[in-house]
Amino acid sequence: MVAAFFDFDGTLFRGSTWRGIALHHRTTGINKTMLWLYLYSHLALYPLYKAGLLKRRAYYKLWAKNMSWTLRGLTLSQAEETFHWIWENYVRPRLRPEILSHWEEHRSKGHKLIIVSGSFEPLLKLVGSRLGADAIVGTELEIRNGKLTGRIKGPLCFGEGKVQKLEALLASNPGIDLSQSYAYADSIYDLPVLELVGNPVAVYPDPELASYAEKKGWPIIGTKPAP
Repeated sequence: MVAAFFDFDGTLFRGSTWRGIALHHRTTGINKTMLWLYLYSHLALYPLYKAGLLKRRAYYKLWAKNMSWTLRGLTLSQAEETFHWIWENYVRPRLRPEILSHWEEHRSKGHKLIIVSGSFEPLLKLVGSRLGADAIVGTELEIRNGKLTGRIKGPLCFGEGKVQKLEALLASNPGIDLSQSYAYADSIYDLPVLELVGNPVAVYPDPELASYAEKKGWPIIGTKPAP
């Protein structure tokens, strides 16, 4: 069995989950205090990152791991409403048609379609249901007494943590032939996933991934615009 693994942020759509959450919270007024706490506390680290005192990988990982702060205290129904809003108003309008054409091409060939992302599982499940994914791999949110705690459960689906979660999925799908499978991603931190498969594809890659993909002779779709 052949699978096609697609990253979410920056790959399937031109955006990022944290920006979608920020847009929702600013628009609806929900959890604005936690949103500003998250944004300001992490933006405060930017000078350390620019000065080389905080490595880029660590900086990005903090942004991804602590994004769950923005959802603290939401009930499950509120979280569901939030993710539906983000899908309709932020993600869906930003889906990349050229990547969805690859998605549909894999579907037509009977390949298993899997979204693998550091984003939150509830959002990925919603996106997966809309796009017809066979499975999703993401970051799990901790729930206590029917509310989100503002923490994640288990490893962050980032870098090696993404591979760890993906390997758990593969263990339950032993028929997938990785040597014949495909992976689409935009970040150098997705290398562990890209190098798992026989057919890696860089999608609007960051400069590091673009350089690496060129050296390896991997297909490259699109060019990431300058910041």
